[in-house]
Parts: sequence; C-alpha cells; structure tokens
Amino acid sequence: MEGTDKEVKFLQGIGVSPGIVFSKVFLLDDTKVEVRPYSLYTKAEVEYEIDRFRNAIMESKQQLERIKEEIKKRKISEPISIIDAYQMILDDR
Repeated sequence: MEGTDKEVKFLQGIGVSPGIVFSKVFLLDDTKVEVRPYSLYTKAEVEYEIDRFRNAIMESKQQLERIKEEIKKRKISEPISIIDAYQMILDDR
C-alpha cells in the first residue's frame, strides 16, 4: 500500500466459516512465551491464586459480552452461538 505505514500480508489458514474475510490479525509467537512453574506454600498464597483465577474468569466473561454487543451492532448472528459456548465453558464448575 503506497503512502501508508501499514504492511499488507496475505495469510492462509483453516477457516471456521466459508468465505473471504478482511480483518486485523494479531499474531502470537508462542516461542517467546515463558512459563515459570512455582510452588505455593501458604494458605494465603493459594487463596491469592484462586482469587486471581476467578478474576480472570470474570474479565473473560466481560470481554466476551463486549464482543457479543459489538457483533449485535453489526447485525451478525452466526458468531454469537460460538461466544455463547465459550461463556458456558467459563460458567462450568
């Protein structure tokens, strides 16, 4: 694209729906993710991690709800059932 600072790349993958889509893509390089295991020794540490996990679930639910609202504004209904499935997973004990 001449005159812009955006780089255009064509990516090909496995589609979940038929058709062609033009969208922003966020690429993750999983080779740069470092997971360090650690031990929890006290009850307070365990409770902190449980709270952190529950907060992450709540934040995920809020993010999915915002995505659903954006999809509804665009009057697209097909992806909503996929998001509903993810929300049910987050509600699963």
